[in-house]
Amino acid sequence: MRKKGVYDFDIKLKSVEEYLNNIKTTKQICCEIGVNKKKKVFLNWVRKYKVEGAKGLIIKDSNKKYSTELKIKAVEDYFNSTLSQFEICSKYYICSHIVIAFVYK
Repeated sequence: MRKKGVYDFDIKLKSVEEYLNNIKTTKQICCEIGVNKKKKVFLNWVRKYKVEGAKGLIIKDSNKKYSTELKIKAVEDYFNSTLSQFEICSKYYICSHIVIAFVYK
């Protein structure tokens, strides 16, 4: 498994822009950069780019922390709407669906 921060900012940005500009497909990009078995990694880059712009692709030194209130709000919204975890994360600027996955425990 790759460690956090293996792909630098320039690779992420170029890949996302090629995808969003219909230059390359998800499959082509994932094969080129080596995430072909885990395309969710790439799709998370796309989601972060759409939500935060290029700054969402910057490698951070530590994980972002979310308040309990925000997590509860996101989980309640998930159960009371037709939005997917992916869409909930975008709505609340949560970087990963894992943050709200605790609800299944």
